[in-house]
Amino acid sequence: MKLYLKLLISALVLSAGALVLPKMSLAAYGDTTTFLGKIYAGDGLGRTQALLDFPEDLEITADGTFFIADTYNNVIRKVSPDGTVSTYAGNGGYGNRDGVARGANFALPRGLARDTNGNLYVADSANNRIRVVKTNGTVSTLVRTGLKNPQGVLVNGSTLFIADTDNNAIRKISITGGRLLTVSTQVKAPKKLALSADGLELYVADSGSHRVLSVNIATGQASVIAGSGISGYWEGVGEEAIFQNVWGITRDGNTLYVSDGNGLTDYVRAIDLTTKQTSLFATDFRMQDLNFPCGLRVYGNNVYVANSGIGTIHRYSKSLPTDEEGFIGSTRFGNVDDIKGGVLLGRPAAFAMTTDGSIMYAAVNNQIKKIILATGETTTVIGDMVDDYGEGPANQETTRVRFSTISSIVLSSDDATLYLVDRWNNRVRKVTLAGTPTSSLITGAGLINSTGAMNNGYQEGTKCETQDLSVAGCAYFRGPQGIEISPDGQILYIADTGNNRIRSVRISDGLTTLIAGSGAAGSTNGVGDLASFNQPRRLAISEDGLTLYVAEQGSHRIRVIDLATQTVTTLVGNRVGYAEGKGVNAALSVPVGLAMGQNNLLYISNAGSSRITVVNTQTGIMTLVSGAGETGYRNGTRFQAKFNGLASLAVSRDGNTLYVADSTNDLIRTVDLVGGPKFGQPGPVYSRFLVARLKQVSSATQKAYLDIFGKNFRNGTQVTIGPYRLKTFVKSSTNINMLIPYGKMQPGLYDVKIVNRDTQQVIKKGAFAITDSKGNIPRKFFRISE
Repeated sequence: MKLYLKLLISALVLSAGALVLPKMSLAAYGDTTTFLGKIYAGDGLGRTQALLDFPEDLEITADGTFFIADTYNNVIRKVSPDGTVSTYAGNGGYGNRDGVARGANFALPRGLARDTNGNLYVADSANNRIRVVKTNGTVSTLVRTGLKNPQGVLVNGSTLFIADTDNNAIRKISITGGRLLTVSTQVKAPKKLALSADGLELYVADSGSHRVLSVNIATGQASVIAGSGISGYWEGVGEEAIFQNVWGITRDGNTLYVSDGNGLTDYVRAIDLTTKQTSLFATDFRMQDLNFPCGLRVYGNNVYVANSGIGTIHRYSKSLPTDEEGFIGSTRFGNVDDIKGGVLLGRPAAFAMTTDGSIMYAAVNNQIKKIILATGETTTVIGDMVDDYGEGPANQETTRVRFSTISSIVLSSDDATLYLVDRWNNRVRKVTLAGTPTSSLITGAGLINSTGAMNNGYQEGTKCETQDLSVAGCAYFRGPQGIEISPDGQILYIADTGNNRIRSVRISDGLTTLIAGSGAAGSTNGVGDLASFNQPRRLAISEDGLTLYVAEQGSHRIRVIDLATQTVTTLVGNRVGYAEGKGVNAALSVPVGLAMGQNNLLYISNAGSSRITVVNTQTGIMTLVSGAGETGYRNGTRFQAKFNGLASLAVSRDGNTLYVADSTNDLIRTVDLVGGPKFGQPGPVYSRFLVARLKQVSSATQKAYLDIFGKNFRNGTQVTIGPYRLKTFVKSSTNINMLIPYGKMQPGLYDVKIVNRDTQQVIKKGAFAITDSKGNIPRKFFRISE
């Protein structure tokens, strides 16, 4: 996923179909550049070498040209009849820029439709817009407002129909523009559309109701073609049939083809429009031919399916579905150690650095990569891109070593063993790196290749080679995502995310022990199981091994665990958002990554605000490291940089560089740490009082409202005059008002302190005065008293 140098964005587009991502010379704190990877790649290659990222739809022209919504690459790809891959529109950056097609931005394009003039309509889902790629090589916006996560489009003559997914509606608009009209609201999360032979009905992949519907275009009335309304799988007639997830739909004569499944076992199903009988057309439980199938099209005697889960377009013969092939696409997300002289990373997620800092291991798309930091040379150590569970040596042929989302990794102190949490396999595993890398189980049991909806349960215990649940003596995790190791290398600490607990694992035998967390989602501080967590995501440990830090995604906090007493406290954050500050005055947004640096500095990746922040663990003050707060891709200063899908962080051994998993951009970025930390916003500046002196009065209850003028005042700014902490009102960034109890104040000169919520302050000595009854100011000073 996503960032560029300001001037590079529009100018630097390659014929190879990707932005050039050179390593810049960093000069200032927070400066951000790209260390490794490309946003997307594969242009100029043959169709079976295409590198697609969650493609969700396709269009096919009469001459056999394919257009593909390359959804998470944020581009529209083109495959010519001779099989050559190119980029038709978009530069890979996340955004909504119109203009020249190859310089445009999209944000998760999910649906495609083409009119008779060759213009391509795009359901630009995350922008809530409909975009048009015109034959003149430009991109414009047809619909700017009124939609929410549109995922399907269909052209019929001069009308464009839109699956307005999150608004539970079907809309329409003229292809020349005009008013956006509602066709029907009798749908639930519609994904894709097809047209009846007479042009009077829309066939709808109605994912929210688990049905295939027919919607009368004139009346908006919806009727059921097939589906009972419950989730599952069953072939039958009409409402006897059961669908699990209705993702895509296309019509060929009297037959509808529908994509269905759950990502583990997936289907293409056929529906006879005369009888409403459903039948199985194709299926796959290996995640090789079908995986999260989405858009479908029929061309000639073949059905083509966009596999969003594995980044391919698969072909099936209509008359003989066993005549099938991977028609377009290579590896899921794109994950290649060398592609036209560069590295293509698919969802970098986690880092671990060797003791000398020369090598960094990275979890990338269910594989472990080894990266030589001096050169960027990358090799695959172990793993396979397809989710599953398998232990053993990396080179074995019979049973491949497989993982199901490696969320966090950590190295032993001798750099010989890599420990990891295998999230959807609900296990803690290790990889020995000497000789042939070999994977083995540390602890855990139960479900493999599961999903968030599948509850593996909670139980302390040890490792068990079983996929059964609730076996006595076995340890059970639920989607663990964080791991750390004790300085003596004997204990692993695990963020058991789905169980809202922090646990320890004795490496020697896999025995687990609860450290903290009741299991209920919450943010209560306390000791052991009296404390609560809400989706603890990742961990960091202090250098002395006495303190564990927890990035708590659900409550937007960084929590602290004293490992000796199991006491849980909050270091920073108490609400979602972004604000520099101290303790609960600071705000985080979906903190998902942590890295311990030098001088008590803890770095935090905020996926929700696309920012990296740092907190001093001794003072509790948090400040900005890098990030403009917008999702996208841009290199530049700490205030210009954009990220997309922030994940893990790692600090170089000299403390000068932060490595960033910019996951959805498929990049590893670097951020300069020299000269920090620094506040991202300027501190308050005092200019003057509107009234700088008051005369002493006899009534002790006398009060007055006074104004101070200056700069950089913000919500929460506090004024103190001498020993008095005043009720303060921020009227604007240049004007604050406070209530002064001057009846209590003795004649003399008073220091004035102005403090912003982020702890930045200014003190002006003797700025305010109380005069005596004669109007004189005694040489008596009242300093700030806290």
